[in-house]
Amino acid sequence: MENCPDSSIQARPVISPFPFSEYAEEARSPQRTIPIATYLAVTLLACFYAFTFWVLTVAFGVDGSIAFATGENFESMIFEASGSYLGSWAAICIQVLIVTSFFACILAFHNAAARYMYSRAANGSCLRPWGASADATTPRRPPPSC
Repeated sequence: MENCPDSSIQARPVISPFPFSEYAEEARSPQRTIPIATYLAVTLLACFYAFTFWVLTVAFGVDGSIAFATGENFESMIFEASGSYLGSWAAICIQVLIVTSFFACILAFHNAAARYMYSRAANGSCLRPWGASADATTPRRPPPSC
């Protein structure tokens, strides 16, 4: 990483699979809580993915799941399973949840980027004004305009 420009070093923790280190200054005991949060998040995601694949295997069978996943309409696999077992309303609900989860991902990414840039600026390794914080009642300066 010696030859990396500074911007790539700044972006690396934002896209890291373990972003909980950004919250170290807010934790009571970060050496204990950050690893717990990381392992818990990875474990819950692994359990959710395993449950999802188990449901699809039960819905289509092993051979049917492989055939559906390697076919041309593989992206509609979860909608087909939910539509045939739960009804068309479930497929519509899942589509809405997927669209709103895209918005949540974008929002979380920008939040993580802003928090990381704030912590970098507060430590002095980025622009100082990005690390300034106001008191709880009013901002010290107006937000930047477009």
